[in-house]
Amino acid sequence: MAIKLTAGYPSKIIFKFYDENGNLLTDLSNTSATLYSSLTGEVIEENLSLNYDSGNQYYYLIYTPSSDLSGTYYFVATGDDSEGIKRTSTVFVDILPETSNLLLVDFDKVTKFINDINIDYSVLPSLILVATEWVQDIIGKIVLPKTFEEEVKVFNKKVYLSKFPILQINSITDKNGNEITNYSIYNSELGILKVDVVNAAEIRVKTETLLIVNYTAGYNPIPETIYTAIAMIVGYLYDRAKYMNFDRIRMLGVDGILSKDVLDRVKEILMPYIKVV
Repeated sequence: MAIKLTAGYPSKIIFKFYDENGNLLTDLSNTSATLYSSLTGEVIEENLSLNYDSGNQYYYLIYTPSSDLSGTYYFVATGDDSEGIKRTSTVFVDILPETSNLLLVDFDKVTKFINDINIDYSVLPSLILVATEWVQDIIGKIVLPKTFEEEVKVFNKKVYLSKFPILQINSITDKNGNEITNYSIYNSELGILKVDVVNAAEIRVKTETLLIVNYTAGYNPIPETIYTAIAMIVGYLYDRAKYMNFDRIRMLGVDGILSKDVLDRVKEILMPYIKVV
């Protein structure tokens, strides 16, 4: 069974080595570990140093997954015994996505369709991530607040951002790094800003002039309708999580796991938020 880790948070990974007769080995040298992707077999990190706990007679690694890792991985630890034979120990881990923006989620609202008295809250971040990514694709909008930075053109004193709804503007600068302060949010739901330029010659219609906008998109608070849609998806995924790991769930996706009638119901709930192009 895979150990659950959370991106951005340190965890202790324990390795035990045995010989052919099942005897525990405690005197290894040249110990190290390598992290592999279970999906591709790709080496993610290597030459990770191991420590030894003499009291409990095991080797261990304090590991903090980077924020760009999520899914199922495995560590292969190696060490040389007293006869120079290389021994190995393998540990599988499920790395759950970083939960900083999940702190805004009311877990009671997203678990209302889970029929389990003792809910395993450790799997919820990954399930919420899969559910919200699917909802975002359907409605064409960001759900959980996230910060973006992009270069945008100005057209008729308006700027059209690619991610929305706009939660807040953190900064706007021109191509020379000069701060632009004379702006307003024209339409949050569609990601439109109105920029009033002091010098009309500086930014003209149909020019290639770019502004760099750093902003946060998403909902805070999350609308109840979207909560209900996410909760329905999480409820179904939670039942499947007992039989498949996070990589499998993410590979199949919501469309590959939920039945058509459930998907149609969720889409119907989300209809008021679906972006009209």
